[in-house]
Amino acid sequence: MNLTVASDDGDVLRLQLAGNITQDDLWPFSDPLHELLGEDGYSRKVALGMGDVDFVDSSGISWLLVRHKRFRQADGKLVIHSIPATVAEVVKMLRLDLVLHLANDESAAVALAQGAER
Repeated sequence: MNLTVASDDGDVLRLQLAGNITQDDLWPFSDPLHELLGEDGYSRKVALGMGDVDFVDSSGISWLLVRHKRFRQADGKLVIHSIPATVAEVVKMLRLDLVLHLANDESAAVALAQGAER
């Protein structure tokens, strides 16, 4: 898993995620998002692009859910966008589209991040 900052306009931080999101990348007790943003990062509005993600296992799904919760607890907002079809099928099957903030593309994600709580 490769997590990088695409841009930061001071309002919405745009991140890109690439590769696989698996237990190998997140274990033991690793949080690439926290390592990149620091503790205060969860209070930000973040648009997380997943267009280059190839695979997500159950640990990756859990990581996304926990990150979503941490953003909410810190009064931030995480909006995930550009999810590949194979990953989107899993997200929908697990009904995570009812929990996570999802957008089709980056511009929709930025608008959702700036807008009212869903």
